[in-house]
Amino acid sequence: MMEAGEAPAATVTLAVGASMFDGRFGLAGRRPRYLRPMPAFPHDVLDAAQCHGDLLLQVCAETPERVRAVVDGIAAAGGGALRQRWRLDGFRPENGVTASGVATSRNLLGFRDGAGNPDPADRMLMDRLVWADAGEPGWAAGGTYAVVRSIRLATRLWDRDAVPEQEAVFGRRRADGAPLGRSREDEPLRLRRRSRRATRACAPAPVAKSPRSSSTTSTVSRWSATG
Repeated sequence: MMEAGEAPAATVTLAVGASMFDGRFGLAGRRPRYLRPMPAFPHDVLDAAQCHGDLLLQVCAETPERVRAVVDGIAAAGGGALRQRWRLDGFRPENGVTASGVATSRNLLGFRDGAGNPDPADRMLMDRLVWADAGEPGWAAGGTYAVVRSIRLATRLWDRDAVPEQEAVFGRRRADGAPLGRSREDEPLRLRRRSRRATRACAPAPVAKSPRSSSTTSTVSRWSATG
């Protein structure tokens, strides 16, 4: 479960891992209803030292220096009660739109991030899909669940493919994010229609971590409580 708070020039999100409710701290009866350790997926190559933890901390700011300062401050405030288990640094371009209203933020494969996501302005939809309430312990009501997975992108192999081949993998146009055969990004995908064209998945490759200008820098880290 997670909760967000804002500090000057930084946003901090805190999530509680399933292991916090394993009996060490007397919290077993207050565990959120659906909170479970992240299971392994087919073809995962997992390092146990880079998995799980009692607390998840996400810090976002405009510069890496600000992120580091906030993380160091939180670690110092925790004293000897916290030990960092793993950390993952990242970045993303700032949100923006062109004069015609097309979103400009892109992922490392060149496509629009978030196309097809539920509309956060739809409060009823958010209540149904995002915010936890019914059946949760009182302290968790109004929170949500966080899922963190590290996925490597084979950008060099991907960039060799022609744009039509890339679009066939995503099922969307790269230029504006519209589903293939549709004219706008917000039109529904035709999920029941199948193409005879074969597609292939990207093979694992090193994660790109170089920061760009006009971007948000973030770090996600897992911590273990030493109590």
